[in-house]
Amino acid sequence: MQLDPNTGDLFTDQGVFLKRMHCPLDKSWSDLSTTDSPRVRHCGNCSNTVHDTAAMTDHDLVELLRQNPHACLKVTYTQPNCTLRSS
Repeated sequence: MQLDPNTGDLFTDQGVFLKRMHCPLDKSWSDLSTTDSPRVRHCGNCSNTVHDTAAMTDHDLVELLRQNPHACLKVTYTQPNCTLRSS
């Protein structure tokens, strides 16, 4: 996946736009409640599930967003499956 840090836009490795990353609550992963899965947490403020994308392939991410276009995602600049791009 590719992330544009200026816009928050998330793309596949092939450059296909997936979604604009934005959380008005600005929560960190450690602020979220744990769940049965180490890659999923729960936000008590908005009641959404947040998915850690560090181990996801582009295919996994596309499928998740196909099923739930408004899914909340955790993406960090340092995760091995993410590269930065500029607009």
